[in-house]
Amino acid sequence: MSHQTAGVDTSIVLENDDRIRVDEKVRYKNEITGKTYNDIALEYTSNKAYNTLGWVNKPMKADYIFYVIKPLKICYVLPVIELQQAWKNNERKWKKEYPKISAKNRTHDGKTWETLSCCVPPEILFNAMNNITPKCKCEKINFEITLKKQNTSQIDFGF
Repeated sequence: MSHQTAGVDTSIVLENDDRIRVDEKVRYKNEITGKTYNDIALEYTSNKAYNTLGWVNKPMKADYIFYVIKPLKICYVLPVIELQQAWKNNERKWKKEYPKISAKNRTHDGKTWETLSCCVPPEILFNAMNNITPKCKCEKINFEITLKKQNTSQIDFGF
């Protein structure tokens, strides 16, 4: 399984040679309505036609998801294990209480597919994750510029 198909976009190598594997998710302004949403769209179906599991409920090799809402310049750092367990524990309830959206996607060569997601407010998601692991480290990061490492090349998280 390739790094990308395993749900890993970036590996961060720490000074002690440990690695943090990251899957990046970027949410933009809605192209139809022009609105920017501040909730977290949890993709539960990655291809509606084939009923393929989305990233919130499929096995992943990533340690964290960096969920970026680009127009708001916000990045949520979400531990994968707690995120997926919170979804498993609350899926039915959240699908009833929060908006469900579909997104039509297209590759550069014209292939299309539709994803399905449930839009959960960050504070609800964080509370559910903290119920799994009381000291769960969920972070909200506001960003203005591309992150840089001192005296080395630029780190590009794809934001």
